[in-house]
Amino acid sequence: MNLFPRGIKAACIFACLITGLLGSRTHAEPIEQDTVEAAMTLQLLGFTEWPDSGDRDDQAPRTIGIMNSSASYLAFEALLNDPRFKGRFVIVPVNGQTPNEELFRCDVLFFSDPDPIEIPRLLKRIEKRPIVLIGTFEGFLEQGGLVNLVKKQRRLGFEVHLDNSKRHGIEFRAKLLRLASRIVQE
Repeated sequence: MNLFPRGIKAACIFACLITGLLGSRTHAEPIEQDTVEAAMTLQLLGFTEWPDSGDRDDQAPRTIGIMNSSASYLAFEALLNDPRFKGRFVIVPVNGQTPNEELFRCDVLFFSDPDPIEIPRLLKRIEKRPIVLIGTFEGFLEQGGLVNLVKKQRRLGFEVHLDNSKRHGIEFRAKLLRLASRIVQE
């Protein structure tokens, strides 16, 4: 007999993963928003599928480009020292002047701050490339993002734009989609 619906089970598992990841901190030490966003991003990427690429080694770490945010970069850097993520991801700083060949090496771009000029230009440069675009501010999905981390009632959740994901050749597992607070499909 199953006591919990599948969606509730998945939500509990996801919450336990995040809690376990951040649980190593002392109770007196506040968890910074950047750290929570970085932890959630790393967990989300575990439920993300990129298209097969003949020139990519499946064991190679995924590259996360951090757009114009030293605080986010430091949060990711600290989490990537954790044995659970070591060797699975690498981070690189990116900005509007980053050459295309460097941008195209990224599997993920993380945007923590809205920039109404820079973001549309950057998204145009990587249009239809298999890059997961994750943002943390209102309107990111409408600008072309794939995943938006949203804070509602002191909880961090996420939204997914399926049409944008398809354009980039990115798929998210059903387990992840069941946990999304909003799914956009035009």
